Amino acid sequence: MKSFQRVATRALLVGVMSILVITAAWAQNEVNVAVNLPNYDVIFLTDWVDVATGSINSTIPDMSIVLTNTTGGPLTVWMLVVAKVQLQGDAAPQELVTARTKNFELPGSMVISARDFASGQRGKIELLGRAQITEGNLRERLKEHIQKVPTAPVGSYTIEISVFSGPEGNVSASVPRGRNSITVKVRNSSAGDVALTLLEPQDAASLTSLLPTFSWSSDKQRNRLKVFEKLPHHQSPNEAVTGIAHLSEEVNGTVLTYPPNARKLEVGKTYYWFVESLVSTNRGDEAKRSEIRTFRIQSANMTALSLLIEQLFSTYGADLAPVLVSMQSMGLQLSGEVTLDGGRMTRDDLARLFDSFVQNQTKLSVRIE
Repeated sequence: MKSFQRVATRALLVGVMSILVITAAWAQNEVNVAVNLPNYDVIFLTDWVDVATGSINSTIPDMSIVLTNTTGGPLTVWMLVVAKVQLQGDAAPQELVTARTKNFELPGSMVISARDFASGQRGKIELLGRAQITEGNLRERLKEHIQKVPTAPVGSYTIEISVFSGPEGNVSASVPRGRNSITVKVRNSSAGDVALTLLEPQDAASLTSLLPTFSWSSDKQRNRLKVFEKLPHHQSPNEAVTGIAHLSEEVNGTVLTYPPNARKLEVGKTYYWFVESLVSTNRGDEAKRSEIRTFRIQSANMTALSLLIEQLFSTYGADLAPVLVSMQSMGLQLSGEVTLDGGRMTRDDLARLFDSFVQNQTKLSVRIE
């Protein structure tokens, strides 16, 4: 009999625990939590939180939390906000700031900004006391870092949002209604940390192509190539690149062939070029600039035929450019002469001819054998 009672009691406890687990799982789905925050490469930490006092900045850019009540009826809730940081080299994240709100009504959907969490602010919700900053090694390391630079050190920064119903601020006595988190991976402590190296063309290169290919290596996918013409009054490369760019092209990658529809490069002229790697921050994009290199479009070895082919591709659009690049990669060597109606044409003749084509918007059909 006692054995039967023990089995029955155990079964009852298991059943009750199962109901509690199911109830908790259902409760956690009653409020959908969405945390919106861009994944910046660099974060100015002082724009987010005062590490010394633990106060949350009321103007954290582009941050919002959307709470959606799915119960179909009014719901009284409070929120727990925890900020965690795992700096590069740390084994696990550590809590930095904890904040609790007072109870508030969530009738349907609500959008909450950083201003609603800031101490002393009166928004849709109100903090229960001040945000609490966790004492310890992490705080001291961040304080030391910020004394040197205003940006956050490399690492992962996580914001966890939990929604409860019950006595405000008391997690153990409250029912969980919903939870979500977002992690921002800070990859650079500043734009200057980005590794950027120019590859081709080499500095002071003499090029025979009017559509040269530029390449570089960078930590970032978003880059901008700039080309400037060297003018007679320029005394230095830095002076030359402060003027109007001959070409300024944003690239998603690390290679760009000079666009055929861009302002034309000219034989016999010298140009400067550099690359900027674009780094996203919560204050907008910043750029890491490479060294400045120079190149010259050389005419000495440029035959009339090579000039004709390149001017064709340069004048008549981007659709033809990949064809020329592909043929050159397969070993196309441009040689020979160009004749028109039996007469030999010089480079100057070709230049005048193409200027006429452009002015009259002449359409050409070309076949290369």
